Amino acid sequence: MSNNKLIGICLKHSKYYVKGIFFQFLIYEFLEEYKYSKKAYKYNSKNEINILIKIEKKDIDKKIYYLDNYEDETEIKSNHDNLKELNEQNSEIYEGVFRVYYKKYFKPYTEGLYNFTLKFNINLTDCSYMFAGCKNIIKINFISFNTRYITNMKYVFCGCRNLQNINLFSLDTRNVKDMSYMFFDCWNIDHFDLSSFNTKNVINLNNIISNRWEINRPYYNVSSKDINNEIYLLVKVDEEDINKTLNFVKSKELNEKNAEIYINKKKYTFRPNFIIKEEGEYDIYLRFHIDLTDGTNMFRDCKNIIYIKFISFNMKKMFLMPVLCLAIVII
Repeated sequence: MSNNKLIGICLKHSKYYVKGIFFQFLIYEFLEEYKYSKKAYKYNSKNEINILIKIEKKDIDKKIYYLDNYEDETEIKSNHDNLKELNEQNSEIYEGVFRVYYKKYFKPYTEGLYNFTLKFNINLTDCSYMFAGCKNIIKINFISFNTRYITNMKYVFCGCRNLQNINLFSLDTRNVKDMSYMFFDCWNIDHFDLSSFNTKNVINLNNIISNRWEINRPYYNVSSKDINNEIYLLVKVDEEDINKTLNFVKSKELNEKNAEIYINKKKYTFRPNFIIKEEGEYDIYLRFHIDLTDGTNMFRDCKNIIYIKFISFNMKKMFLMPVLCLAIVII
């Protein structure tokens, strides 16, 4: 047998041998990863956050962020050193039940829903920019998240343009000082309740909610000249509320000289409460010419308000704003 023929036979059979070794290696790696993941999933973490991401065809094979993508995706740029307290030593990330390398993004191979879980063993003091610019996130679930020691929450969800569902009741905000741009450019949140927020120590609430936040309600072009601030309220009046005095706003600075109010297109002299004679939903526009300095209890106990949109609201001069909204569900 010639050397060339012998070499050919060896190469022919080595091909199958190499393939067999390769598949054995893949199976071994899969089993080891599965065992590691099952063990790691029992990781005794103090904090656990579940993140649901929606991938469309255009997103395939691109970097999709589930943690801070602020510089790339949001409209407002600034230098920041965020999430510096989290690293691979104190944090773990899972895709489904499998633990993956600690990083802020992944590359999807197909469209659909992806489920990630972030676990970490420390209590953060700064969670600014945590999910900023992560435009593919549609739901965030704080399974366990100790925020008692956090003082900075600025830009946390800024730029989460497809975020639709988030439960904020578990967040302890008693020590937070900065909430600026917290929900800026969150256009599609369908359930938004801030009634659990403790804002007694908050100093900066600048642009906490984007004035581009979408609302499926009619908009009436009835503005007067020189209007600086405009707030839309959706008020629901039930049968038991008919012919009772209903509070719409509470402010010592607003009066009939600097403010006006519209109820279903009709202009009324400004006053903080009205008597409604029929049940139903009412579109109310509150417009005022001045920039408020005190927002204390502005919508406190206005129990008939079910939706608020800040069309334009300058808070730069505002130094007091605890309990802006209490017992209000914004839907």
